[in-house]
Amino acid sequence: MKNAKEVFEQGLSYLGENPTQHDYDNAVACIKESAELGYAEAQNTLGLIFFIGEWLPQDFDKAKEWLLKAEEQENIEATHNLGTVYYTEQKLEKAVAQWQKAAQQGYADAQYCLGISYERGEGVKADNNRALEWLEKAAEQGHEEALFNYNELLVKTPNNKRKPIYNDSDIITKVRKALESPATLYAQDFTNYRGVINGVRYTEIAAQELIKNISTLCAIPTIRREKSYKVEGHAELAKREQPKDSKRNEEWLAIGMYGKSYKHIGKIIDFQTPLKSVASDIAGKIDLLSYNEEENVAYILELKKPDSKETLLRCVLEAYTYWKTVDKEKLLCSFGIKGAELRKAVLLYNNCDEYEQFLETKEGNFDVSDEILASDSCLAYKDFHNEECDEVFELMTEHLFVDLFVLNKKGDQIIEDWVC
Repeated sequence: MKNAKEVFEQGLSYLGENPTQHDYDNAVACIKESAELGYAEAQNTLGLIFFIGEWLPQDFDKAKEWLLKAEEQENIEATHNLGTVYYTEQKLEKAVAQWQKAAQQGYADAQYCLGISYERGEGVKADNNRALEWLEKAAEQGHEEALFNYNELLVKTPNNKRKPIYNDSDIITKVRKALESPATLYAQDFTNYRGVINGVRYTEIAAQELIKNISTLCAIPTIRREKSYKVEGHAELAKREQPKDSKRNEEWLAIGMYGKSYKHIGKIIDFQTPLKSVASDIAGKIDLLSYNEEENVAYILELKKPDSKETLLRCVLEAYTYWKTVDKEKLLCSFGIKGAELRKAVLLYNNCDEYEQFLETKEGNFDVSDEILASDSCLAYKDFHNEECDEVFELMTEHLFVDLFVLNKKGDQIIEDWVC
């Protein structure tokens, strides 16, 4: 008995790269033979041949017959194609039913068609929110038409909390534009985009482009501050309680850590350390400054509160930018630790989004404590088994040399570290 798959592949061989040498008669004969032998992919292809009507006379009934046979063997493409046949016949409700089945299984073309159906009200009641839902799913898989229609419909749908979707070139263009002013790059909106395109996070695309232009990113100028970096009154401020009406939760979180000591990073010796020399300087403030006397190492720390929704990429870039901006010698002298090594790091809680992103980054590449493994926030570590975040990790550890420290939920212990 002939092998159905081999017969199908033989048929495809008659359709080589050169269209002038295509042998359609033999191709169709082999595809039909394979379909009759029960090969689902051949049945789906034969159904399409009858539907399109170029290599054989167009026949929708035969198209549906073969597509149904393929669908019975769980060929998701056939499920979608059958919907397209129904749509051409103006059997819109049947078309939507087919696309719904394929869309729920993650088939991008079906998700796109279902989204358009909801947008136009074809076969279903018009619903822009449902349309956006399905167009977004398709766009995140790299479906260009879905991407365009999603962004177009988003503009037409007021009071919608969804965000635009970008393709690779959109992100790369934004990165290149931002590199014209590297000192403010960390604050650009794209560093905090949380979407996915073609299974790759926006932040990975951005990080890859930054690695390619690492010399430009590293050209952040130092601001020569005339005053001391040590601000009088910080010690007194640390004794106060956070005002009930204050919304500066992250700032007060940092203030509450003042004077405390932690493994690896040492004692917190300052918070909200200013970087500007004059008011017109474009610079933020260092969240925390610490000093490990035993190792003679000081740290510029970018702190993120437990409910922070920033991306790991933004945190890393912010820590690096402050390290480049500060007058390192003067900073160390201001706090009486001249000669210490000055490093930069991100300080996260183990129940924040950035940490979950980090776990996704290098799953399996470092020992995770029992406390982390037992926590709910470690869901990403347990369930994600991918290398999607390699670019951010490479940028962090091999190019910018930003360390990472992880606090427990109470914030009183560092339970994990990654030192470059």
